[in-house]
Amino acid sequence: EHQRAAIDRMQTRDALSESSNHFLVMDVGLGKTLTSLVYLYWWLCRNGGGIQYVLWVTPKGTPENLCRQLRDTWEVPVHMVPRVSLAVKPKPGDTRRIELERFKINVIHADHLRIAIDQGLAAAAHGCLVVFDEVDEMYNATHRTSAARRLAHLCPKFIAQTATPMRKNEAELRMWLRDTCRF
Repeated sequence: EHQRAAIDRMQTRDALSESSNHFLVMDVGLGKTLTSLVYLYWWLCRNGGGIQYVLWVTPKGTPENLCRQLRDTWEVPVHMVPRVSLAVKPKPGDTRRIELERFKINVIHADHLRIAIDQGLAAAAHGCLVVFDEVDEMYNATHRTSAARRLAHLCPKFIAQTATPMRKNEAELRMWLRDTCRF
């Protein structure tokens, strides 16, 4: 029931504003992933003509688990975005430019945003619907956070989800909201 209420609230906000982005706050285990998936499907069916990619930004330690959950539990097509490297001799599996796949959820490690944003992600952002998973991990003043905020400005729609919106500091949350959302 709480998932349906969250989706209804996001749909209502969308009806009231052309550029409504969303902060989805639910406690651990209450279904943020499913809520976001259902909302994304609804939004894409109605407004997704210009969207080429769904990008799911996730913190350290969770990309593999998220891919497994999306694929095994929800039967969603998933692409783990390879790490973008500027190294002279990149590690096996690394790429020089962002590699996104259409019609799949592209999962990217949040720490990889700082390089990816300048290696093709900024150019692709206008065609991306983005989910920032555990956005509270992206509040600190770091290159990763700057890249996440830049991506939030460039993409037409995002959902920032978390179970702990004020984990560290209320000022950091206010800064993220001020920089990424219209009120």
